[in-house]
Amino acid sequence: MVLVVTGGVGAAWLVSDAGGTVSVLALAHDVPRGHVLEPEDLVTARTTPDAALQVVPSDRLGDLIGQRAAVSLPAGSLLTPSSTTSAVVPGEGQSVVGISLSTAQMPATTLLTGDRVRIVSTPPTQAEPPGEAPDTVQGEVVDVASPDRAGSTTVDVLVPSLEAADLAARAATGRVALVLDSRVD
Repeated sequence: MVLVVTGGVGAAWLVSDAGGTVSVLALAHDVPRGHVLEPEDLVTARTTPDAALQVVPSDRLGDLIGQRAAVSLPAGSLLTPSSTTSAVVPGEGQSVVGISLSTAQMPATTLLTGDRVRIVSTPPTQAEPPGEAPDTVQGEVVDVASPDRAGSTTVDVLVPSLEAADLAARAATGRVALVLDSRVD
């Protein structure tokens, strides 16, 4: 037993001595997608270098201030090069529409930021299916909120600005469904 404990301590010492740790950037608190990073949003953390883990070194703090969170980032998560962006969403000619959906109005597959989707107009409850193809709006998932107490999930979708008002009006009636399109480019 003593040999096993001593061996474990020795192995831990060798790993920490041989690999050392590096100072990296992490989130001080939850940061929503699109938030402009400020110094108080970031903290330094130490981690053992790993070729499979791409992290942002703490000496790059100044480079990240003023950048936007590319995705929603939970407190304590380590920053990666793809965690931030200078892009503004929505960009020119685009709008973000929030659509509240029940589990029956969206796929059970977890939606990811960047997923291509179609928002389809649906008929009133218990009405006959449409005889023609329903109206659709193509978009891209920007963010997905956690389900509320009623089980509805709000999905923020990036759409062309010219289609945003019509989509928002249709979404407000609850007569839409979201279709996930191929993730293959």
